[in-house]
Amino acid sequence: MAGGIARSSAVMFAGTLVSRLLGLVRSPLLFGIAVGLNYPAGNAFDIANKLPTLIYMLVAGGVVNAVLVPAIVRASSRHDDGGAAYINKMVTLGVLVLGAITTVLTLASPLLVTLFASGLQGEWYQLAVAFAYWCVPQVFFYGMYTLLGQILNARENFGPFMWAPVLNNIVAIGGMLALLSIDGPTTPENALDASLWDGSRIAILGGSATLGIIVQAAILLIPLYRMGVRLKPDFAFRGAGLRSVAQSGGWVLASMGAGMIPTLLISNVASVASQRASTMSPLDALGVPGNAAYTTAYSLYSLPTSLVVVSIVTAIFTRMAQKATSGNLAGVRDDTSRALRIVAVFTFLATALIAVLATPAIRIISPGSAWEEVSSIGPVLLTMSLGLVGVGSFTVLQRVYYALEDAKGLFVIQIPFFILHSVLILSTILLPARFIVVGVGLSMAITNTATFVAALLQLRRRLGGIDGHTILASFTRLGAAALVATAAGFMVLRLFGPLTAEFTFSQAVARILVITPVVTAIYLGIMWLGRMPELQVLMRPLMGVLRRLQRRPSPQATTLDGIERSSTDGVNVSLNLLPGRRLRDRYELVDHLESTDGMEIWQGVDTVLGADVRLMILPTDQPTREATVDAARRGVLVDDVRLIKLLSIFDMPGASVIVSELPTGTTMAEYIASGPVPEDQARAIVGETAGALDAGTRRGVRHLTLREELVRLDPEGSVFVDGLGVDAAFAGEHAADVDPDALDRRDAENLAVLLAALVLGEESPEADRTEFLQRAAEESSDETISTLLADVSRGEGPQSTSGIIKALAPWGSIDAASMPDLQPTQAMTAVTDPFAEPVQPAKATVASPIAAPVIRPAPTVWPQRTPESPSDPSSWTALSAEPEDNNRSDNSSNILLGIIAVLVLLIGVFAFRYLTSDTSPVTIADDETTAAAEETTGEEPTPAEEPTTEEVIEYPDPQIQSISLLNPQAAQLDPTTVDSQDNPGSIPNLSDGNPGTSWSSWWYSDQGFWLKDGIGLEITLAEETEITDVVLAVDGNGGLVQWRDTVNAAPDSGQILAESAMSSETVLTAAEPVVSQTIILWFDELPTANSDGLFRIDISEITVR
Repeated sequence: MAGGIARSSAVMFAGTLVSRLLGLVRSPLLFGIAVGLNYPAGNAFDIANKLPTLIYMLVAGGVVNAVLVPAIVRASSRHDDGGAAYINKMVTLGVLVLGAITTVLTLASPLLVTLFASGLQGEWYQLAVAFAYWCVPQVFFYGMYTLLGQILNARENFGPFMWAPVLNNIVAIGGMLALLSIDGPTTPENALDASLWDGSRIAILGGSATLGIIVQAAILLIPLYRMGVRLKPDFAFRGAGLRSVAQSGGWVLASMGAGMIPTLLISNVASVASQRASTMSPLDALGVPGNAAYTTAYSLYSLPTSLVVVSIVTAIFTRMAQKATSGNLAGVRDDTSRALRIVAVFTFLATALIAVLATPAIRIISPGSAWEEVSSIGPVLLTMSLGLVGVGSFTVLQRVYYALEDAKGLFVIQIPFFILHSVLILSTILLPARFIVVGVGLSMAITNTATFVAALLQLRRRLGGIDGHTILASFTRLGAAALVATAAGFMVLRLFGPLTAEFTFSQAVARILVITPVVTAIYLGIMWLGRMPELQVLMRPLMGVLRRLQRRPSPQATTLDGIERSSTDGVNVSLNLLPGRRLRDRYELVDHLESTDGMEIWQGVDTVLGADVRLMILPTDQPTREATVDAARRGVLVDDVRLIKLLSIFDMPGASVIVSELPTGTTMAEYIASGPVPEDQARAIVGETAGALDAGTRRGVRHLTLREELVRLDPEGSVFVDGLGVDAAFAGEHAADVDPDALDRRDAENLAVLLAALVLGEESPEADRTEFLQRAAEESSDETISTLLADVSRGEGPQSTSGIIKALAPWGSIDAASMPDLQPTQAMTAVTDPFAEPVQPAKATVASPIAAPVIRPAPTVWPQRTPESPSDPSSWTALSAEPEDNNRSDNSSNILLGIIAVLVLLIGVFAFRYLTSDTSPVTIADDETTAAAEETTGEEPTPAEEPTTEEVIEYPDPQIQSISLLNPQAAQLDPTTVDSQDNPGSIPNLSDGNPGTSWSSWWYSDQGFWLKDGIGLEITLAEETEITDVVLAVDGNGGLVQWRDTVNAAPDSGQILAESAMSSETVLTAAEPVVSQTIILWFDELPTANSDGLFRIDISEITVR
């Protein structure tokens, strides 16, 4: 095995990290020394080297990533040859198209420079064109790098794609070092002399930049060859689906073109600043930021969004999309509010830090640049940072629109702001040259903020509200904290000296090391003093780190046959239950909630669906484990919206795991602690609870241990019941040994006792319940409730959950606002706000872990310069230091360059050896699988490391219990035919054992289901077992069916376990056996029916083996 997920993830992360660090060494560090950030030559090269990236993203990148790459990935697993023939066709097409585009663009280099830098004139325009002839060919190699890299990714070999850019940066760094050694650095004395940039100097800088991209793409051929991929030209494009590729690519190209307009304008106005600088006095010209300065500032400005915001919105998007698909707009509204506030916590803090430390940060990443350059770029970064809150919040709203499948609405909203941004950018040319790019940063901040506000107002109308008061209050509090922290940061910065005073690299480091904790501490301190619930979002990761640091491994080696558990902070170490571990390659442990009577309860995340879950882990030696697992398997089959749904049950070495939804809302125990519940609400709550229990009774699953802690109410008035079947089994109740009628009477009595507890506002007793029921009956003013409680106290009245429903019906709606105010000191987790701080339950003890507390996740003035007129200094030498300082600076620069050269050489050797070694595909597996594989190495275990043995589980043969149609977008096609679309009535024919009967979908006008993305089937087996193959007898050919690791709520998501085109016997074979009780099939494309040639699915039988 390739070392497991941890090792492979570390390799990929290391590649990305090293590439980013080398990118900073390349530019602005070395670039600032060799060419200059604000020098005219630096701006000319930045424009030329930026052209291939922008053009590739516009012309080729969107088509390659959005169209060609998905087609290649699909072909890799769809065809018997691993997609080799299709890959050769697409790579051949890519070479031809990219080659033609690159040739035309290279010849049009003068036009491109004019288009992107119309402000450049004369010799500096000619220099930019010369650089463009060297750099524009990068378009071809960028495209090939993407194509080859995605082929590797499709084969699950991710490392080379991450490490190849390291070689690109090393080659480019080598070019800059060569330029420095041959021609020396650009100095104030020669910065305005364009004649110094002769052919050799241009070739070294431009050629090394392009050579780096060539190496980046070419190095991927080595791991491809080692994996058996043999690329060869294939011009047989007919039947390869190029027409759909061309159609999709056209729309992608049009969409990306609209978003490129502001970038084009920014490049042009920055070139105007550069051109004006070339006509100024040397002192003022050096302090005019241009394209290179904009690129440098943007690289820092984009970090908070790319590192934090994107991660947060990605985590919440899937859940949001599920709720939007099901029509749960209230859920979408809550998720939107939650995500906006989580993101705001980080973006307000990032804004405060960047505003204060903009110039020190620029100094650190460009230590070889002149102070005038550094001090001119700092304000650019500062003005950009003012829009961080807006751009982070708008990124959240983008995902909301995508979840609502309203990309068109999002585009329409942005149109006026595209225009506004363009006008603001163009207006910056009216500013003095040194403020043009600063104005560009301010225009970005204004536009991002305005776009966010407009999108939020539009979304409010779409969702019927947006929790505006909560969002505004949160943003106001966070903004006030950020303002105070920023002011304090500037005060501390002033202690280092005048704000406009020059400082060195080491002094910049000192400023950042001192001011960063000060600003952060003040920001957090104000949040703490103001009791802002958002503080928990920042503190939770820190506390998680502290908890990890406090944990120690178990001092004794253990085996899975005889587990001796030792707990540190409630974490079962011997089972390796630690935050971050992923069980079954799907459920990631987040936070340990409770350890009770041998059960470990964890909060986790379903990484397939992005949903929060609860994991109940029972060790193999837990006395009631088997009974609890058996009850859970039966409970999974009970489907009622009022139940905390059981999602999955599986075994791992040493334990069984039960996965359920994460309980939310306020328990009845919390309400009772505050006093009696209004009787109309108590009647409705118990009625809904009885309905939930009755759903289980109809499937043979009773609750038997219902009590106040297991019934919850959310702010929308929805009731949720926890612990159906499982709670009683864990407590040792053996329902199979008791008469079913007695079980029904017990659930009915428990419901009556719950009703009495709500009426009295008292905790229900464990004994002497008769007196408790009688007292509640006497105090109740509701005749129905009084009669019911009196009858039950005498052993009469309803004998089942259905009897309780009939006795209480009809009941009114539930209004959570009319419930008693909660006691703050006794609240468990009754707050839906994700920022709410978890507190302890009302009771001193909890009889069962099912009622254990549940923690809801969080999931979310610059230096003044003289006027633009020429100043007194007469030459660039006015900026030079004294001779002794120059010598000291030269020595420091030589030492710095020497260190960089050695480090780059070492990294280059490592990267080349890694990329040319035998890079086997990454296999992602559970820790237990990896551990088992490592035991086969043949090494004798030491006494301190006993071998781990895994219990062999014998699974029954798969037997289909039922098959259901999954049609999530039926309403999108025709709301009036939702219940009849695709003939759900004939679905039972798929498992009746009679080949003469069949199920047929509707026929569609195209292979892609017209207005729908597809349809699915959910196959439920009699019990959980090991599955290798799913076989479909199809009367047709073509199309695409996928076996996915997902759930029925999102049948088109999750990992693809197997997929295939359809034929008479379609066999879907998983790469390794899958243990499950359900199978989700998703039909992504329709086959052609043999009977009439229509696009339709005809299946006679489905078998599982």
